Parts: sequence; C-alpha cells; structure tokens
Amino acid sequence: MSNSAERKLTTTRFFSTLLAIFAVSFFAVDKLIPAHQAVRVEAILKGPAAALSAAPGREGLALNSDRVFASLPGGSDWAKLSFALPPGPLPKLELRLGSVPSDYFFQQICLSVAAKATEHVCWEGHALAKNFRPRRDISYFRTVEDSLHVRTSGAQPMFETLPDIGAALENLSSRSRKTQFLYACGISVVLATLLWFAPFTWPAAPTPLVSRTAAFAAFTLLFGAAFVSATSKVSIYTPPLQGTDEPAHLSKYLSSQELIGCGELPPEMAVLNAQLKPLRHSPAKRFTADMLELPTADSLIPETDACRYNSSYTLLPSVFAQNLSGNPLYDVISTRRAFSRAALAGFLFSIVLVFFGSPFSWLSSDASRYFKAAGLISLIQTAFLPQTLWFSSTVSQDYMLINAGLFLALSLGLRIPILSELGFAVCLWVGSSKGVYLPPFAVLIAWHYLFVLKRAPKPLITLFAAPAALAAFVIVGMLLRNTYCASEYCYGLDRGGLFHSLDKFSSEAAVMFSDFKILSIPQTFYQSSAFGLFGWLDTSMSTASAVRYSAPLSACLLVGLICLAAFLIPRFKSLYPGEVSRIVSILALHWVVSAAAVYLIFLVMQQWCSSGGYFGCGYQRRYELPLYAPISVGIIFVSLLSSSRILAACGWPRRTGPLLAVLVMLFQCSVAGLAYQAMLHSLIARYFADERAIEEYMVQLEHLEL
Repeated sequence: MSNSAERKLTTTRFFSTLLAIFAVSFFAVDKLIPAHQAVRVEAILKGPAAALSAAPGREGLALNSDRVFASLPGGSDWAKLSFALPPGPLPKLELRLGSVPSDYFFQQICLSVAAKATEHVCWEGHALAKNFRPRRDISYFRTVEDSLHVRTSGAQPMFETLPDIGAALENLSSRSRKTQFLYACGISVVLATLLWFAPFTWPAAPTPLVSRTAAFAAFTLLFGAAFVSATSKVSIYTPPLQGTDEPAHLSKYLSSQELIGCGELPPEMAVLNAQLKPLRHSPAKRFTADMLELPTADSLIPETDACRYNSSYTLLPSVFAQNLSGNPLYDVISTRRAFSRAALAGFLFSIVLVFFGSPFSWLSSDASRYFKAAGLISLIQTAFLPQTLWFSSTVSQDYMLINAGLFLALSLGLRIPILSELGFAVCLWVGSSKGVYLPPFAVLIAWHYLFVLKRAPKPLITLFAAPAALAAFVIVGMLLRNTYCASEYCYGLDRGGLFHSLDKFSSEAAVMFSDFKILSIPQTFYQSSAFGLFGWLDTSMSTASAVRYSAPLSACLLVGLICLAAFLIPRFKSLYPGEVSRIVSILALHWVVSAAAVYLIFLVMQQWCSSGGYFGCGYQRRYELPLYAPISVGIIFVSLLSSSRILAACGWPRRTGPLLAVLVMLFQCSVAGLAYQAMLHSLIARYFADERAIEEYMVQLEHLEL
C-alpha cells in the first residue's frame, strides 16, 4: 500500500494537521522570540555616589531578574547613566535610588528601543514631575530650576511612571509579530516535511539499532562531558564564597572531614570570605583585584551557622575531594569541582533507571518507550537548568534534593530492584536535610510501591493521601521539635506557629498565589511562575532567557492538553484505555502535595525573615525545583504518547511518535545551550565591570589547571 493511501489524506485532514502544526510552532516561537524587545534607559542626573536601578515594574512586582543597575559616580557634575531592560512588557518604569537618604536632581530620562535609537520617549523639566510619581521613601518630589529634585528618606526609595502613559511604554517595547509569524511558517514547513518523510519507524517490537548498554554508554559519555564542562565554567565565573550560603556549606563540608570545627573556616578562607563578602547579594558591586589585597587578619570566623545542616550532602563530594593546599582560591574551586562531580554521579542514578529500569504494568510496551523518552528529556532539562548548573557549581546541598526529585519522578514508571530501594533511602535521608520535602518524597515512594503491588491508583486517593501526608508532617514536627531538630536543620519541622491561625494561613496563601504566582496560568504562568523562571538565582538572569528555556515544556503542555481534550471524542477513547486516568491521578496527587509543600516553605521563610520579608527572603523559588520533576515527566509523556496515537488514528505512520520525541529532545538541547550562554553572560555582568576585571581575576587563578 502506498504512503498516500496508508494515510488516507483528505483536504480537510491535511489543512487541519497543517493548522495544528502551525499553532504549536507559533506557540514555541512566541516563547523563543519574545513579543517585546529590549528598551534602553538613559538618565542624566547628579547627586551623591549611589546605585540607580530600573525595572519594568510589571504588575506591581519587579522581579530580581528584571532589575538592572548602574552606579552614579557622585559629585556636582551631571552624569549620564545608561542600561538596557530585558525584553518584556513595559507597563511602567520603576526607578530606585541608593539606600541612604540623599538629594538627587534629574535633568532628563529617556527610553529608547535598543535596536532602533530613533524610537524613543523622553521627559525633562516639568514633564518629569508630571509623568512620574513617588511611591516609597521619598519626602520631596518636584521641579526645581528645570530639573526634578528627589529627596529620599528611607532604605528603598522608589518612583515610577504614571499609569496613563503605560500604553505608550507598551507600544515602545512591543515587537512586530511579523518575525514570529515568518519563523512559525518556516518551522511548520520543516515539521510537516519531517513528519511526512521520516526515514525511521518505531514499531511495537522494534529491533534496536544498538544494544542498550552501548546506548547507555554513549548517552552517559555525552551527558557527563557536557555537564562537567558547563559546571566548570560556572564555578570559575562565580567568585569564591558567592553561592547561596556557601561559607556555611563549605564549613560543614570541611568539618565533616574533621579538618576544622563546625561553624568555622580555615584562616585563609576566612580572610577570602571577608574580602569578597561585599559582592554577596549586592548586584551593584563588581569584582576588583584590590579586594584581594585588603589588609588580612590572622583569623576570621564568619557567621556561618553551619551546624544547622546535616551531613548527607557532604559524603559523595568527599570521594572526589583533594587535600587542602592552603591557597584559598584553589581550595574553593577544587571543592566546587568535587560537588560538581557528585551532582553528576547523582544524575547517573536516573540515567541507569531510564535505560535499564523495568516498566510497571500500567505502561504498555509502546507507552514505556515514551515514558523513557520523557525521562531523558526531563533529565536534560533538569540537569542543564541554569539554576541547577549554578547549584552544582558551588558548595551547596540543593544538588542532592534536585537529584532526589528527578529519581522519584522516574520511579513512578520504572524500577530496578535493590537500586530503587537504595535510591529511596538516599532520597529520604537527603529530604531530612530540609524537612519540608519529606511529605512529597514519601508520597511518591508510597505511590511507587502501589505499582509494585499492582494496586492501580485512583484519582480519589489524591483527596486522602495529600492531607494524610501533611498531617504526618505536622505530627513528626511536633515530636521532633525538641529532639532531632534541636541539632539538625529540619527547615520546616523546627519552626513554630505554622498552623495556629487560619486567618494567617488564608492571607499568606493569597499573597503566595496572587503576588508570587507560584501556580498561575498563561501568560503569567510562563513569565512569572515556577515553570517560567525555575527558581531564584543570586545572579540576575533575564526573564526572556528563563522563559526561552522552558519553551519545550510549555509546548509539550499545550500539545498534551489539546490531545487529552481530543480523547473526549468517542472515536479516540479506545486508543487510551486506563492510562489517562492513572497518569492524571499521579500528576494531580503530586501537584497538590507540591503546592502544600511550597506553601510550607513560603510560610517558614516569612516567619524566618519576619513579616517584612519579601521576594528573595520571604520566598525563594529555588525550593520548588525538586518538586516539579514528576510534573515535567508527566507532561512530556502525555504529550508524546497521546499526540502519537491521535496522529496514528488519523492515518499518520507510526514513525511520527518517535520523531516527535527526537525533535523535542533536540529542541531541549538547543535551548539549554542558549540558556547556558545567557547565564554565563549574566554571571560576568553580575560580578565583573569589564574585560579588564575578568583578566585581573583570572590572573589570580592562572596556576589552576582549568
């Protein structure tokens, strides 16, 4: 039978398929090529030396990744400051001035399209006072001698444009959809051609081109080489002791080897920590070689508070550790490399599970291949997430938690006896380092053994499993509060007052969902929620780069939702017996538990940082990362399997499904590379003022074998 007869191609089916391909292509292009372009901010002002920052101020909450900085030199002369906002909506411009009460004078503020200087909006003189308004910590705001006089009165002074000029700003930043449309058309033609003339098949019982062991070895070699190369560069471009709580983690790591006392650092590292401490959490400051030439002390003990952590995350890096040389720069970099290799070893557990794991009975032989393909794609996405690369390149415990979440996600469909049990024990041990992860981790392990016992889970269990897990969490916290948690850092189990007030619960839940948008829907779902930003990073990274990285998952989510909706049509119901309800049940359960666990993190940090704690302290998105791997695997799996079956029912060849898996994997690898390059640029811009500063820093590392 000919291909054309086999497909039973009709005019209606042809145009419907082409339209669906174009819709998916345009959606993906919309995530890769932002609908807005970068806008350059130029301000002419004078005043004392300070840091001026600008942000789009979208929806009243400027994200850390959207804020850009410039340093005002200070003095009586006018200075011109210029910097570019990241691509994105510009409903208003928000400006902040220093942190010490002072007087500033603005002569002019201009916004222009970075690519087209002819498109601009400028304000000067009385227009400044007319189109801007003070918002916080400003006591004087008026025109004086044709310049705007701003007198600040607090630690975070801020003023912004008025709402009535928001439309003009939005028009300035908006990009023509023509480019996106042309790209989508081109991608649609390529996809349609590939789907039609794909040279390979994926039958129910395929004859593999290579052995499973050879495929595992090849993938592991490529994965490991790319991961080590990426983390090595990130560890170098992040100056020592700048990672999240890195001094504390480093102290815990060294004390676990009995090299120092817990809570201390070796004298050389303590001096280095004191020298580079001004860089930490201060995006306006840059590295200079003079920092390493500051007067040193014989012994400095930083406030590490390291004994609050348990030592589960320090064991594996110890295998790759080297003896301390006494050179603090060398020792910190070599220790980071040990943690990077430990992170890679953790990912190898998941790679082994994908290639050699036996699928559960709820996965047919065909569906198990799609689950494994989804596992590989999620593995690449998780490991090369800029957030994960950064944590794997510094001394931190978070790499273990991210690995644990990924392993448990894959364990929902795959199993290797003994290895799985060993992995679960490690996951629970790692989860105990931050107790808020124990409930979702325990629920996923319990779900795994329901499959082992061939007890098909039902959606109704979701209503009982999640509250039961949280109730157990509360009880364990009350029992261990004065025992285990008195010496270990439970992070949630040892914080009091979590459940005593329903009013507080309701108000803080509203803040979490309305202001922080942790589980919101498009379009803010991709721009402001966990899927779009994938966590908090001390290094500023543009929202556009983060959204670009999540585009493959976003596209899979859209395809999956469309295909699941299509299965409501009677003719498609027989294609998908049982599997829809099971995978949806898994996703629903984990989504509920994850949301509850994330709320606990939010509430704990609000108490930890006091009621005044806000974004970055009040809530750090990086804590969501271990909780989203099961959702990612599920989204990709449902998308690949359901779309392949629908296309097969419409007459498309069976090779369409595997080709989709290959395309999504290639898509993920491509945008991972783009996001990685964006991250390196962000790191360099965050820590180094120019190329000379980088060269001076590299001189300090020239004796290292980098």
